[in-house]
Amino acid sequence: MSREARPRALPLRGKTPGHKTLPPRRPPPAEPAEPAEPEAQEPEQETELEPEPSERTVFAAQFLGSLGRTHPGLTLGAVEALRLAPLVEAWWDAGANNSQVRAALTDGLPARVHSAQALVENRLRRKRPAPPTPTPATTVELELRKPGATAFRDAARRGGATVRALLRSGRQPAPA
Repeated sequence: MSREARPRALPLRGKTPGHKTLPPRRPPPAEPAEPAEPEAQEPEQETELEPEPSERTVFAAQFLGSLGRTHPGLTLGAVEALRLAPLVEAWWDAGANNSQVRAALTDGLPARVHSAQALVENRLRRKRPAPPTPTPATTVELELRKPGATAFRDAARRGGATVRALLRSGRQPAPA
């Protein structure tokens, strides 16, 4: 680059040898306290900030970001990982752990991954495990007994009746 094409540095304010002294900067003109017409004022645009992601969502995004360390074809950016994090949370809600999610995302990868985001999203949606089915409740019969001496006598009678019936028939009692 020649000397003429180089941008020139602005001279410093104040007294510097070989440079002109520039006047001090003027402050910008003061704005009027209130505008003449309130309708002419444009409404301020409020920028809607997205809410802070939960700790679980951040953990899911970090998990997705870690895929690129073991499989470079699955490298995701932070925004992409945050967008896909709810899908990982759905896997966790269905009872899957991190190793199961990782296996579903990395097993059988194609030789060349064109879009890591599309591949991960497709596999998270397509291979999602079914939610756990609730176990059916079993019915249990309870025999309410009376406390005290009468309950003991009733139990002894029932037990005695069982023993007498077994002795009369000549069968051996079943082991308890």
